[in-house]
Amino acid sequence: MTRRIIVIGAGVGGLSAAIRLARYGCQVTVVEAGSSAGGLASGFELDGFRFDAGPYVLLDRPGLEWAFRQLEIDCGSQVQLQRISSVYQVDDGSAPPLVIFDSLEETAAAMDAQWPGAGNSYRRFIAATDAIYQRMQPLQWKSRPGISDLVLSGAWRDIPFVLRSLGSVMKSWQLPERVVEAPGIWTHVAGQLAGAAPSPLALVASVIHRAGACYSEGGIANVPAVLFKAAVAAGVEFRFESRVRRICCRNRGVIGV
Repeated sequence: MTRRIIVIGAGVGGLSAAIRLARYGCQVTVVEAGSSAGGLASGFELDGFRFDAGPYVLLDRPGLEWAFRQLEIDCGSQVQLQRISSVYQVDDGSAPPLVIFDSLEETAAAMDAQWPGAGNSYRRFIAATDAIYQRMQPLQWKSRPGISDLVLSGAWRDIPFVLRSLGSVMKSWQLPERVVEAPGIWTHVAGQLAGAAPSPLALVASVIHRAGACYSEGGIANVPAVLFKAAVAAGVEFRFESRVRRICCRNRGVIGV
């Protein structure tokens, strides 16, 4: 007997789950309140131009490629990613803007031009956070990492770091104030101030300089578009503009919506 599964939401997570379940032989229906797939990563068209409705920069290219491999999708042939050389800048109007480049050396040189010696401090900061990222990255690719994973990866030593705030981590490196505030752009996405934002946001800078910040040709919305196409090919059924009013569960399975 084929098991029937209902997935609520056609965002990136819902689409990925639907593809995996369909390939395991399940009969999958995705219920989505919107008129199309994509969720927070969807886009829209205005006056003949396409816009991203949510994220517009991809920071974890290795993570995306890993995720696509789990779905048996060739990321390189389906999503054309372009690396951004000048990622963003911080400008408070009181001095030349601080530009964050994908190149560590170019970024450090720009800092030295404004604050002599700041470039070396920034290099040390990136080296330290990159080491943390490399230890913690394998844990992202496990659904339920345990104590043994913490030990084997060496990430156990980063527990004190994880328990701190972004603001605390940045201030401990004695960097110029505008450099300390630079990661604040990512806290806005999460709707938090640096003092309350989680410390892993400090790893974004090292990710930018190692993996790079990328954009997808056609916008980030192209990512869920590829997943939607794969889901349809796998036999997933979609019901758009359908809101979930009630969920009845029996034997740990959803049987009614």
